[in-house]
Amino acid sequence: MLRKYTAGKVVTVSDAATLSQLAAIGNAAASLIYTKITDAAAGLAANADDFVTTGKTVTVSDAATIQQLTTIDGLTDVALGDSRITDTGAHLFADSTYIKNGVIVGLTDNVTVAAATLGLIDDKTDVQVDASSVPP
Repeated sequence: MLRKYTAGKVVTVSDAATLSQLAAIGNAAASLIYTKITDAAAGLAANADDFVTTGKTVTVSDAATIQQLTTIDGLTDVALGDSRITDTGAHLFADSTYIKNGVIVGLTDNVTVAAATLGLIDDKTDVQVDASSVPP
């Protein structure tokens, strides 16, 4: 049905679209113009259809790891719209780029993380760090 309206046409997407929406529109249209993408971290990092490129505003819709954010960030020159990061204590502790005020942080460790390490991670954001997966 989409092809009926877009075949041979240049289609401009004015709102943020998911990767699957861009693929469907792109497959049906002669050309696709878009500037904003919102999708899950795994798909954005994989970038299977090369939609995440320079000049595109990317919003990660779920919790991302530091590695996923680093990969996505390397594909575009526009600041990422991210609000949730979930990773190991070691990766969160080492990060100096993505954890900032307003970013929700969760630990995925199932091993004990030193209280001092948790405190240093917590100092990077003004939102409470979720360490519920870390055993006492």
